[in-house]
Amino acid sequence: MKAINIIGICLAVILFPLCLYYIEETWRARWAGWDWGGYGNSYYGPSASEISAQAAGISILIIGFFIFQSIMNLTKVKTTTSKVMSIISMSLMGIAFLINLAVIGGASTYDEGGLVNLGVPFIMLAFSIVFLVQSVNFEKKGESSDNEIIDNQNIDEII
Repeated sequence: MKAINIIGICLAVILFPLCLYYIEETWRARWAGWDWGGYGNSYYGPSASEISAQAAGISILIIGFFIFQSIMNLTKVKTTTSKVMSIISMSLMGIAFLINLAVIGGASTYDEGGLVNLGVPFIMLAFSIVFLVQSVNFEKKGESSDNEIIDNQNIDEII
């Protein structure tokens, strides 16, 4: 689990500049495609919809990993904090996933719908750090201490 959470931290750091780049490229492609008064300006690069599809595809892969990370932390790390944060992160990443699907479908361009992806790295960076700490603490504590049976001898030691 530690490796998955460390990869999640790295992907969160990578996603923010990647989103900024694609938002800027989509915006430039949209404005460069306009004919400004018939002065012969022509743009031969990829269209805003092509850039949006590429950017949303990459974002879906990374957000899909974040959803996988949340599911793994939910099932493998048996702490209350990890379970609650996994459910919250799956909900938030599900919304971002659906917005990226809408961008791929052509409902909007990445400079409109991709703005959601600027918040995703900050959320998942914080959640991945907490997941990492929780998984390390859970491994140190061990799974057997959660399932201890208290009998009379243990009660006498506690009192």
